[in-house]
Amino acid sequence: MSDSLNNKYDRQIRLWNTSGQADLSNSRIACFGANILSAEVLKNLVLPGIGSFHLFDSATVTQADLESNFFLTKNDIGKLTSLSICTLLTELNPEVQGVHGDFESVKFTPSFFKKFSIVILCNQSFQLLSKVLDICWDLQIPVIDCVSNGFLGSLHTYISEHCVVESHDVPTDDLGIINPFEEILSYSSKYFKSENDDSSRNEIPYIIILIKKLQEYKSNNDGRLPTSFKEKKAFKDFLASDSYYSGNDNFNEALENSIRYLSAPSINSELLNIFGNDKCKNILSNLNKINDIPFWASASALRQFYYSKDQGNLTLPINDSIPDMHSSTFHYTNIHQIYKNKFKADSKIVHSNLIEILKQLPPTYPTFDISLEKTELFCRNARNLRVISNQKPVFITISTSQLAAATAANSQHTPDSTITSQGSSNPDKFKPSCLISNSLIIPKLEFSQFDLPEALLSSLYAFRSINSHIFTANNCAKSGITLDEIKGENSNINIENIVSEICKNLHSPSMEYTNQNTIHLNLGNTSTADVAAGNGADTSDDDQAIDLISKVTQEIMRSRGLEIHTTSAAVGGLVAQESIKMITNQYIPSNNTTLYDSIHGSIYSV
Repeated sequence: MSDSLNNKYDRQIRLWNTSGQADLSNSRIACFGANILSAEVLKNLVLPGIGSFHLFDSATVTQADLESNFFLTKNDIGKLTSLSICTLLTELNPEVQGVHGDFESVKFTPSFFKKFSIVILCNQSFQLLSKVLDICWDLQIPVIDCVSNGFLGSLHTYISEHCVVESHDVPTDDLGIINPFEEILSYSSKYFKSENDDSSRNEIPYIIILIKKLQEYKSNNDGRLPTSFKEKKAFKDFLASDSYYSGNDNFNEALENSIRYLSAPSINSELLNIFGNDKCKNILSNLNKINDIPFWASASALRQFYYSKDQGNLTLPINDSIPDMHSSTFHYTNIHQIYKNKFKADSKIVHSNLIEILKQLPPTYPTFDISLEKTELFCRNARNLRVISNQKPVFITISTSQLAAATAANSQHTPDSTITSQGSSNPDKFKPSCLISNSLIIPKLEFSQFDLPEALLSSLYAFRSINSHIFTANNCAKSGITLDEIKGENSNINIENIVSEICKNLHSPSMEYTNQNTIHLNLGNTSTADVAAGNGADTSDDDQAIDLISKVTQEIMRSRGLEIHTTSAAVGGLVAQESIKMITNQYIPSNNTTLYDSIHGSIYSV
């Protein structure tokens, strides 16, 4: 990277280093939907310097767009929205290439999507999401689905597996004090109690004191290390009884850290799961299941180091950094160099393991030239490696005729609040006047609890599932339904009822599955209104959920799918942040649905 670009991106390079910036600069983003949300998402990706973006949408700019989208001007009316937004976004960063196109230019084939680093859907239908996931899932291309609706927004990242090396998590100190390696033990033996005056004694690092005092403790206890808390407390008392360093700052640090460093080094559950994964244990037998071969080959090499008695012997490569401590510059720099040298030696062993693994790859696989520097980076972050794995989402289909029956049942109990086609409340003749499709599609939702965040997500999803099926003026003309009927108050209540029906039956016992991905509303002899009222069933929890859904749905219906720029700006920032995590393979991305609630100023993870 040139010096000018280094200076330009100086602040963000401090966050994800030059390697992360290189990944960003080489990335290609596919974005579906030219709207306020996509403009905000791409703005926050163009400024930090992605390689290119492709914006797909067939809509043209109207006067209504100018009233809410700050990126558009009067001169854009009649033009493709994707063209107008693309032109303005590329002005923000000349290093970024912007390409626009309509939906017809998209080819739903693996070869078309393979060229993209990530795919982002902004306020798009679940039908499109399902179609994109069918292609991108096996390619392990991240797909971020995001929505901005009034004062609410959501985003969810779909990917089968995501491997993170540089998680930037809190580093874990491992100084090898209970089982010191030869070099640090030799240095400790040389300088322990080697000074005659107090000022010189105060400059001996506490690492040396702990290592040598622990050696003395083992000699006095048949070679045993203190394991129980009682024994660790006894060691601390044994340490405190030594008057040689007593009263000095370094001795106080040794006392403070004495129990902390007496625990045997262990690996966290995330790394243990990685070591236990078949992709790591038997990498050559599972190549057909692996997309990120460099990661899993490195993990397999690290696993070999950890479990081999003549290598790590149940220890990971030592840290090449040491904490700040009271010490002379002489001792601190010497000790730091000792740990660095040991880290490099351990990393070379892991790298040798890695080279042997890569040599065994079939000739049909590409050659992976993984440098020693990359292996060192992997070992340096070994204690905070992360692998996020997910099951492919299930999309369920809901029959609109079943929704018709449900809303008709509601209308029999609340005739003033529900409209039916042709004024009839007969379920067999009823068809929601606002819908033009025979079925709706929605991701399957499963919650361990149901509160405000779950109600927000359910209602947003339900509204999205019907939003792409609402009549346009042309549809109304063809069907003989007037726009007044669609836009009137009764129609609003009708849509609200449909949203509520979807939500209630996604979570209530009245839902039955006829196959893996199709549900029908099982009204039986009890209408949905009876279920909502609690008749014939113990539904105290359902009552609260339904009441919550009703309130949330009313708020969502106020916006009717329209965007508020401030909401889209906030959601766009979150989406860009998650995108950068996926592109750079740094930091830990959200593995749940993130909800933005600007009404209460809250962000939820569901």
